Amino acid sequence: MTFADNCIRVCVDQADDDHFTGTLYGVALQQPIPFCNRMDFVVKVDKAFDRIGKPQSGQVIRSFTGNGAAGSSYCGSPKHYHTSESLVDKSGSAGTFGLTMLTRRRAEWQGRLTDGQGRLLGFFETAMECVTLITRATNAKKEAER
Repeated sequence: MTFADNCIRVCVDQADDDHFTGTLYGVALQQPIPFCNRMDFVVKVDKAFDRIGKPQSGQVIRSFTGNGAAGSSYCGSPKHYHTSESLVDKSGSAGTFGLTMLTRRRAEWQGRLTDGQGRLLGFFETAMECVTLITRATNAKKEAER
C-alpha cells in the first residue's frame, strides 16, 4: 500500500456515542496528531492538510495578531518524513482508514475513504460525510466482533 501526499492514515482507538479518539499519520506529517472527539478530528484533519499544503485549503484563515502566520499555501511536493511502509504498521483498535483528500472546495472536504487494507469504503463531499463513513465502519466492526 502506498500513501500519497494527500492521504493520511486515520487510526481510531475508541469509537462510541461518547468517544471518538485516535491518531492521524501521514508521509508528509512530521509528528502523529492525536484527536479526542469527532469535532477535534475535523479540526485536526484540516490542520494536517494545511501543514502538508496539498490539497490547498478552500479558505484563507485571517489573523489579526500581526504575526503574519495566516494559512499555508499550496505545496506541490511536500517534504516526506515517513515512508509508506512505516505507516502500514499503524493501526487503531476500533478501525484503521486511509483518508485521501482530493479537494477542499467551499471550506469542505471532498475525497475518499478506504479501510486499513485499501478497500474503498466510500466517497465524501463534506467533513460530516467522512465522519459518518468512519462511524459506520467502526460500528460494523464492533457488530462483527460480537
